[in-house]
Amino acid sequence: MRKGKEVQFLMMLTFMIVFGAVMLPIALQNVTMPILFYAVLSLTVVRLLPVAFSMIGEKSNPLRLASLVGLGRAAWHRFFSCC
Repeated sequence: MRKGKEVQFLMMLTFMIVFGAVMLPIALQNVTMPILFYAVLSLTVVRLLPVAFSMIGEKSNPLRLASLVGLGRAAWHRFFSCC
């Protein structure tokens, strides 16, 4: 990486951390239970179900299917390329 690019990256990173630290308390004041429920649902079920449905006809062991659904195809191949 060139020196200019490193400086630019560090400035952007610093801005994002400081801006996030300033905005986090304001954002947390507006969090309600439905918003929290939807956020957790979006990060789990909404992302996992399409992968699980696409694997219905796959003849694989349940552990492999669970790890594939949880990690995703690209990450699964990266971590378990030896299997």
